[in-house]
Amino acid sequence: MNRLGDIMLGCALLGLTGCAAVGQFSARMEAGEGDSGVTNDRRLGRSPWGVALLYPVNRVFDLCDVARFGVNVGPGLGVDAQASDLLRVAAIQDTSVGVGFQGLRRLPVCARSRTDLAFGPARTPPISPLGWHGQFWDVGAEAYVLLVGAHAYVNPKEIVDFFAGWALRDPMGDDWETAF
Repeated sequence: MNRLGDIMLGCALLGLTGCAAVGQFSARMEAGEGDSGVTNDRRLGRSPWGVALLYPVNRVFDLCDVARFGVNVGPGLGVDAQASDLLRVAAIQDTSVGVGFQGLRRLPVCARSRTDLAFGPARTPPISPLGWHGQFWDVGAEAYVLLVGAHAYVNPKEIVDFFAGWALRDPMGDDWETAF
């Protein structure tokens, strides 16, 4: 019985020592100190197991971020074409609701009333409480004729993010992280 008590006491001391070491490590990282051999992933609280478990999930999410498309219904008229926010031509007005694929990180619905005029980087400020998601580097178009509108966009930066993800890089900073 004495041997069992010694084992339990040893486990308790080992657990307390481990907790203290983790606390000291966390405090050193917050203070900007640390071992030069500690990897960036470890400083961020990422473990190899967590990265491995979320790797396929992150690649699927990155692939789904590349293209977006949808259809709107309601009164409207106009076109909007862009090769980025700097190269954009738009004259479009609509009051509509819509459904579409906007990637896995965003709602697939739209409810908006807008008047948008743009030429190059100059544009009227959009007022859409629940409009479609847009990014600076989007390439695509939207057209609206009477009661139906449609849009399709591809983001080249998301393509780079998808391929960089295969090498454990995340230029867009949108991969899920974990502290497993």
